[in-house]
Amino acid sequence: MFHTQLLPIDSAHLEHTLTLLPGGDALVAGGLDAEGVAQAQCVRYVAAAADFVAAAPLPLPSRRHSATRLLDGAILVVGVGEAEGGAALYEPVADRWITVPAPTTPRIEHAATLLADGTVLIAGGRPAAALAAAEGIARREVEVLSSSERFDPADRSWKPGPLLAQPRRKFALFTLPGGGLLAVGGKGTSPAGTPMRLKNAEVCGADLKAFQALPRMEQSERDLCQLADGRVIGHAGHVFTADGSAFERHEAGFRGGGPMLTLGDGRVGCFGQTGDEVYDAETGAWAPSGPARKLHQRGQLAVLLENGEVLVVGGSAGRGKAAPYAALVAVDLEWQPAEIAPEEFESAEKLLEMLVEQGALELDDEDEGVEPLVGPVARVLAYTEGAGAQAGAMSRLLLEHDAVADFYLDDQQLRRLLAQW
Repeated sequence: MFHTQLLPIDSAHLEHTLTLLPGGDALVAGGLDAEGVAQAQCVRYVAAAADFVAAAPLPLPSRRHSATRLLDGAILVVGVGEAEGGAALYEPVADRWITVPAPTTPRIEHAATLLADGTVLIAGGRPAAALAAAEGIARREVEVLSSSERFDPADRSWKPGPLLAQPRRKFALFTLPGGGLLAVGGKGTSPAGTPMRLKNAEVCGADLKAFQALPRMEQSERDLCQLADGRVIGHAGHVFTADGSAFERHEAGFRGGGPMLTLGDGRVGCFGQTGDEVYDAETGAWAPSGPARKLHQRGQLAVLLENGEVLVVGGSAGRGKAAPYAALVAVDLEWQPAEIAPEEFESAEKLLEMLVEQGALELDDEDEGVEPLVGPVARVLAYTEGAGAQAGAMSRLLLEHDAVADFYLDDQQLRRLLAQW
């Protein structure tokens, strides 16, 4: 489904933003450079030439900021300057930045979304100045915010927004079709004061008065995207209704997650850490779009271009230093995943039955048996390379599937079993 062409790019970016511009170009803004230092450098992808050119730099070096395209095509960046947490507008035609008032609470690590009326809501994050002043382990103790603010482009002012039900940072925030909001995952603070991944989500009505917590999720979500019908799906398998009031569990992805985009045919592409994969919302199943990658790239961002291709920029192979990476991905919408051979389904069924017989797998409905699990387990075994990766994906699947009452093997035990299987 995906045909990847590497693109030359002189700059390296991590914890940056990648935003589609009017006319089909895209803006890469700030982030960490190849030395792990925040930068102001911006580059512009010119779609007509499939190449990058230098763009006007941000007013200040910035990382963990947000970028939101406004109705008039300008880009609002919030979190400008690591210690300042300010705001600026990028005007694509003039290729210039205009500094605008900072939020009442300057912040980074927040989430932002464009509302139906053209205003932008930012929520959560951490105070920029406090985070910049803290060193070492003290950074873990910096307050996580629950406040939100709305930016009005008409007069470039900030107004208070609804409070989050729980303080969170580095989370996903979506505007729903009815005008409400959905906040999912991210990081917060445990009762002991230590950072923790949040296994929950919250929803706010169209009146934008207050967020209400949804039931706890079995696993935290980091990578999500919104379907054309307004539903929101996560790589870990949660699918939220278009009004945000509830979620269902579907099959989880298996290649480490990464930026997710809704493609032209309604399927979802995930440009993951160990390879790309595709989610089919109609079947609720994931499939690989190509061979796995040996280089584990994390932190890359992706954007769907107007011609249906996907631009992927930035990321790191580790140690917090960015890589000068860019790729253009052509999407074949006629592609269908390779069929799994019947013997692979038979092997999955035998494996599951053995786990039940040994007391390692307890089913929710013994009369139904292992049948609901055969397809998902067969896909994990067929699409995931190596016993370790198979064990991790299969454990997650069995621990979270509605047909499973409990699963008693840890990843190491399951890994040894699969290596022998």
